[in-house]
Amino acid sequence: MCRSEPRRSRRQIASIGCADTTSTPSHVESVEVVEVVVDEASQATGTANGYFPDGCTEVDDVQVVQNGGQLDVKVTTRRPVETACTQAIVEHSETTRLGTLEPGDYTAVVNGVSQSFQVS
Repeated sequence: MCRSEPRRSRRQIASIGCADTTSTPSHVESVEVVEVVVDEASQATGTANGYFPDGCTEVDDVQVVQNGGQLDVKVTTRRPVETACTQAIVEHSETTRLGTLEPGDYTAVVNGVSQSFQVS
């Protein structure tokens, strides 16, 4: 969200932009994938664990693109420009739906960190 404006949805922010923020890929240390089977459909959820470099940084957007057995997940963050922020590392986890997957072997790659998993 733009710190000087009321809270907006990610879609609204993407369409109007925030001149007072900067966006970068999120730092990811590990990835966990959980499979949930509902009515014979496999819903996979992935959790990326990492950290923000300061107290002002927050998740900006999460995009998932499937290329065969690889799920490319891009998590970006944003922080206000020219704002005093706490200079302490903040642990963070971001969970997102990876989609409905057919049985098979998959690899989730989140900002360069990968985790292989199997849907049966």
